[in-house]
Amino acid sequence: MNRTVFLLSALLIALPALAQGGETKTTPLTGVPKVREQIDDLSLLKSLIPLKLTTEQIEALVVPMRAASTAATALQKQADEAVAALAPDVNKAYTGALAGTPIPESLEKKVADGNKAAADRYQAARRKAVSEILAVAKLQFTPSQKEEIEKQCIAFYGGKRVPARYKEDPSKAPRQEVADLAVQGYIEQILLFDRTLTLLEKMRTAQAKGE
Repeated sequence: MNRTVFLLSALLIALPALAQGGETKTTPLTGVPKVREQIDDLSLLKSLIPLKLTTEQIEALVVPMRAASTAATALQKQADEAVAALAPDVNKAYTGALAGTPIPESLEKKVADGNKAAADRYQAARRKAVSEILAVAKLQFTPSQKEEIEKQCIAFYGGKRVPARYKEDPSKAPRQEVADLAVQGYIEQILLFDRTLTLLEKMRTAQAKGE
């Protein structure tokens, strides 16, 4: 049996976020959920702290990160609307399936097409976000910060990233291209994480208070 229908949540229901750390929670977390969030935050802070970002650098970085957050919110809304539009067909197929009726191929095709469209939109938005943050990061990060990022990226990826054309002989890869790939990797692994925008804004506030 084609399992497409059972994978409905893959992209349409839970579209990956680009950078939604700036959202406002109506109710602050408490107890175990708060501790879990703080544990996750600490793993991000472990990567952010060694960079010793200045207030000016944070202010520059959060601009494209907020844009990514806005894009992610729009994508999620679009995905939710796509799911809502499927509700009548899904409910009908669900009731029928419980009674032993085969799942309509037309619904499976709608879900597959919706998943592909959502994935394409997400990948395009992600590439745009990475490119815009990279443009700022390359100008803002100091040589020592870039060295730290390269060290972290080696840990992230299990080795130094080099352009594909130098895979056979990484030693020939241009130094600048390797450095740019490391910064790009840092963006993908840290700066696009859903909590990083919030943490950077909190760090900026703490710096302003002299904490």
